[in-house]
Amino acid sequence: MHNKLLIFILSVLAVALVACGGSDVAEEALAEQKIVVDMQDIFYGPNNDNVQNPPEWMVSSGAEVTVSMENMGALEHSWVILKQGEAVPTAYDEAVDGDKVLFSSGNVAAGTGDDLVFTAPAPGEYNVLCTVPGHSAVMQGRLIVTE
Repeated sequence: MHNKLLIFILSVLAVALVACGGSDVAEEALAEQKIVVDMQDIFYGPNNDNVQNPPEWMVSSGAEVTVSMENMGALEHSWVILKQGEAVPTAYDEAVDGDKVLFSSGNVAAGTGDDLVFTAPAPGEYNVLCTVPGHSAVMQGRLIVTE
């Protein structure tokens, strides 16, 4: 009888320990996330219709996000997140629109790549654009931040 009780108690403890370990794994997944940004000539991703069909990148709020950018085009590009609620300007002008920026990758030279890290903001949708002159009107996307 004592052996059965001991086995039962040890089984409950083992399940509790495994459940605690799973929580750490979930926290680590939230703490570090990676998104890939493919930059082409005047568009992000595989399709050149970013205005009608913007690419979306999804992350969790508060996560440490690594943005892995690969510029496969012949022009330099950037990946810039606007503050929540800010519309994409027709022609981005740093002097006029700079205060709308939440995060900027800076420019990525043609044929190169770069990895940057930022902390995901509050849940919601954020407009993304390329701030190289002439690109913002057609090179756009959305960052979707979940809870």
